[in-house]
Amino acid sequence: GSTPVKLPSRKVNVNLDWRPPATDNLSFGMEVSHQSHVASTLDNLVSIPEKTFVNLDTRYSFDMGKHSASLRLWVQNIFARRSWDVSSSGIYDIQGFSGRHVSLRLIVDI
Repeated sequence: GSTPVKLPSRKVNVNLDWRPPATDNLSFGMEVSHQSHVASTLDNLVSIPEKTFVNLDTRYSFDMGKHSASLRLWVQNIFARRSWDVSSSGIYDIQGFSGRHVSLRLIVDI
């Protein structure tokens, strides 16, 4: 086909980070990832539709005794979107298989 397998014609990643003016230790982040449709077979008869994923996170920095610490709440794939992903011509993976993923991390500098 005329379109290479696994190569989108458009791919956009936007990352935003905002810190409220009243505080230096709190931040909010958002990541938006968009990809146009992708040819998934050599003859271009099959393609994966376009997809958009959104992730959110919040970080809070503080002192834990004499050590710096950070608490991060991260929500991946907030809309629990699932999509096919092309590994190779005619071979597919599932992207977002587990749906929404939430994690909470405590990081301490020792």
